[in-house]
Amino acid sequence: MIRTAASVASLAVALATAGCMTATEGHGAPAEPAPTSSAAPLEPVPTSSAKPLVDTPQVQNPKDARTVATCDLLTPSQLTGLGLKPETARPTTSGTARICTWTSTVAGEAAGVTLATNLAIGALENLYVVRNTFQVFEPGEVTGHPSVRADNGNGCTLYVAIADDQLMSADGHLGGPPLPDPCARSRRMAELVLSNLPDLH
Repeated sequence: MIRTAASVASLAVALATAGCMTATEGHGAPAEPAPTSSAAPLEPVPTSSAKPLVDTPQVQNPKDARTVATCDLLTPSQLTGLGLKPETARPTTSGTARICTWTSTVAGEAAGVTLATNLAIGALENLYVVRNTFQVFEPGEVTGHPSVRADNGNGCTLYVAIADDQLMSADGHLGGPPLPDPCARSRRMAELVLSNLPDLH
């Protein structure tokens, strides 16, 4: 059974728990019907001078996902290479987080990406604050960007700091039988997204 949007939206849940999300964002137009809410202008959030809740790695080469529709983060050829069907792109929202999911060429599987941009505090900071709520919490990096695998052991949800105030999660295996490396597709998705994003100026 496929893990539902509640799983791919775990980024939104984690961040909402700490109460840091402040900006409303839109989403792209997929092959399937989109939610009724329309895209809203993106406004930058003033940088907070408050002391960080916890120390987290800083992003050395920030990217910018603020103006990119979530379902446009990966190209059709990249999705096909990941074993996903481009025409099944489905955007949703959870709070102020934007989500896109795709079904796999393997029955019962799916994958998804979640974006939270213009955060009021550090991208990974809230995850470190609530780290004890996850069964698996493994800091690392993806192409030089700080990352954390944070999930309950089912599949692999990989959070990557796009910029100091922009966060992405990639969940490459939503349902289906366990994989030898549950993080392989999540990591590859994150690598491709980062390669597609423009530098932050």
